[in-house]
Amino acid sequence: MRVAYVRKKYAIDPPDKATRDEDILTLAQATQYSGVSDTTLRKLIQENILAAEQIAPYAPLEIKRTDLDSEAVIGILMPLKANGKLVLAGVPWSISRARSLRINSLHNGGIMSAFSDSAHFRSAESR
Repeated sequence: MRVAYVRKKYAIDPPDKATRDEDILTLAQATQYSGVSDTTLRKLIQENILAAEQIAPYAPLEIKRTDLDSEAVIGILMPLKANGKLVLAGVPWSISRARSLRINSLHNGGIMSAFSDSAHFRSAESR
């Protein structure tokens, strides 16, 4: 059964938006935040690169925003956005560069906002 069906059948209200943790994203929200497909994020989850929780069967996956901003995830997504190829082994670019990008772009709406144009992305430092 889907969560929406169970909520409707048993008249269960959805969680209150005021009490929802803004740093926990559903898979759909995580794809918007990161700018990559749900398939890519699922591969990262399957390879234990990206942590995700599911509090109940058929409930949406929950991904922490901080996990999306981790060096390991950024180290994979940055080259993916640059060349369109998902490489799960190794980090082909400098970890110190990742830290710098993360710190500078947090002020611009999250690390992934620095890479919104996949063909010609710019770092937050060059903005």
